[in-house]
Amino acid sequence: RQSRLQKIIKEILNRFNENKDRTYEHLSYEIVSLSKGTAKTLGIKTGDKKIIQMSGRKGMYINVDNTLNIIKNKVYEETKLRNSEENEDWIRNTAEIISVASFRYELLKNDLDKIIIFDLENSLRLDGETGPYLLYTFARATSILEKAKDQPKIEFIEDIHRHLSLQHEIELIKNMSKIDLIIEESVINMSPMRIAKFTYNFCNLFNSFYEKSPVLREEDKDVMNARLHLVNSFKDSLEILFNLLGIEYLKRI
Repeated sequence: RQSRLQKIIKEILNRFNENKDRTYEHLSYEIVSLSKGTAKTLGIKTGDKKIIQMSGRKGMYINVDNTLNIIKNKVYEETKLRNSEENEDWIRNTAEIISVASFRYELLKNDLDKIIIFDLENSLRLDGETGPYLLYTFARATSILEKAKDQPKIEFIEDIHRHLSLQHEIELIKNMSKIDLIIEESVINMSPMRIAKFTYNFCNLFNSFYEKSPVLREEDKDVMNARLHLVNSFKDSLEILFNLLGIEYLKRI
């Protein structure tokens, strides 16, 4: 639906463009639809339809700012309930970051050639392929490193690989080494979904590592040191991925 108009715009811009190194590229995507529950929440009549396709000609569309405000109000109440000891500014800032992450990731994770169905409730889940899940994982890694400040200073271990020999540790390290390739492939193919999907799987691997490899409770100091290095590297890598996805991170959620 967008391609023809965008081709015209591109042709016009190219004719006036003196700098041939800079060109306009249109990243097309399929229709964005709403789940029935989300449409009702946003005040759209659904009838007996399971999904609602937006249409400018029919006057069926949503305002992004209004939608984000609805999400933010919902997240605000939950954040306040979970963190009653925090001040109002912290709660509102946290709710803002979670809301944007949930909305943005829900759109980025989809194949652009397929219809995108936005579901508000699913986008806010902490246990699925969602923005909040990514934020939660980052906060978990940060928490480990914060608690490690009470431990002896992390020292560089020359033969660190000897202390990270478990399969889930190796898988996490392997994935970390693929980040540059994933970014390059995403740029070449103009596919932000590749980075989004990789980030989700990357977080899954870290959470598996967290469950199977105790870090601060590890009695062997060399092993603990090695795992702390791995956690720190994961956090740094996740910051890079978040930046590419346009997601702000939270040290606590």
